[in-house]
Amino acid sequence: MSQTSCFLFLFLIILSTTANIEDDFHDDIELTSDMPNVCSKVETRTVTKLVPCLKSYDHLVKVWSHNCSNGRRICPIYEHRTEYYRSEQTVTKEVNATIYHCCLGWTRLIHDYGCPIGKNSFVSDKKY
Repeated sequence: MSQTSCFLFLFLIILSTTANIEDDFHDDIELTSDMPNVCSKVETRTVTKLVPCLKSYDHLVKVWSHNCSNGRRICPIYEHRTEYYRSEQTVTKEVNATIYHCCLGWTRLIHDYGCPIGKNSFVSDKKY
């Protein structure tokens, strides 16, 4: 096996391992209010979204008419027309969102149910 192919093989192994770590992070259990040692707080967030709407504009259109006052058979007149078109409007809104986090003095690892680890709960067997 050449040095280049060994390097490529090693790179692919590292890349697949990194992808698995990222996938595990996204598969973590989301905290909810019924879990142990989980506290909540309400945050106000600004949400911006595009909402479809109908807009219009007025303009003059040249129209040929048979009712001419100057004796001609056909003459141009101008009429007001309203044109409608679809558009999107940006709407910004304040939304209250409940955020769940570990209560003070508690923590968790990935895939833990709730926050089972007390930050000062380790026991030391060392005698000084």
